[in-house]
Amino acid sequence: MLADVGAGAGADAADEVEGPDGAWRADVLASDPGGRWRIALEAQLSRITPNDIQDRSDRILGDGVPSVWFCYRRAPWLGVVPSVRVGEVAKTAVVVEGLARFDEGQWVKADRMTLTEFLRRVFGRQMTAYRPERRTEDLVLDVLWVDELCLRVEADYQETVESARAWAEAERRCEEEDLRLLDSRQRQEDCLLESRLRGEGSAVRRGD
Repeated sequence: MLADVGAGAGADAADEVEGPDGAWRADVLASDPGGRWRIALEAQLSRITPNDIQDRSDRILGDGVPSVWFCYRRAPWLGVVPSVRVGEVAKTAVVVEGLARFDEGQWVKADRMTLTEFLRRVFGRQMTAYRPERRTEDLVLDVLWVDELCLRVEADYQETVESARAWAEAERRCEEEDLRLLDSRQRQEDCLLESRLRGEGSAVRRGD
């Protein structure tokens, strides 16, 4: 199924492709018809620990091939590596978990999309695996798939927040400096007044 979907998304897709020296075997190896990229598509149906799937993902990536992992039930490794959970709507495979978008200063759950559209965007570098920091509570996966445009929106938002924070800090420092100068001026005036009063007191005593 992944090979058919990968082909439908615009890639050359081959089943059971081995890596160099047989260090790994991809369920489906999707590649650009122009030879610019390769991505391993892995349907993990049997049980596997998060550490083991991370090791497998790292082993494939060690040969310059990123991977995307797919499951049909909530698995403990989902979101540990770049992965999504797939379901079916009207006999069409759709991504039901693992997508996020940036909205009003935080990452929120994105709408479902067909598996073909998801892979088309991944192949086209329009989507990337990402670890958001500010997120809603329902986004429990560590690694999520986000649109590149949303990353730019987040970057602009963070720049705005940092600018506002820097402006507020500058204002705070200005207020502190104003208060310091005011306090210094007040102390000077107090000293002058005290000196004047002492002088007047001396003059009164000499007059006596």
